[in-house]
Amino acid sequence: MNHIKKNKKEQNLPLYVVQLGFNVLGTTLGGLLLGWFLQEKLGCGLPGFLFGLLLGVFSGLWIILKQILNQK
Repeated sequence: MNHIKKNKKEQNLPLYVVQLGFNVLGTTLGGLLLGWFLQEKLGCGLPGFLFGLLLGVFSGLWIILKQILNQK
């Protein structure tokens, strides 16, 4: 059970990985929702869907990059 305890300065690696996974999942699903909205409701077609999806993926990558840089 010692590996579950956290240091005050650092997070556990499994918790960090779970946080990254939820960030990627959330931003990708948000991008899918935005892309669907642009495609279906606003009539932007496939380019609107791809734009929303890419926006979600890149925002997820941005969050991951910020978390990695803040870990050091």
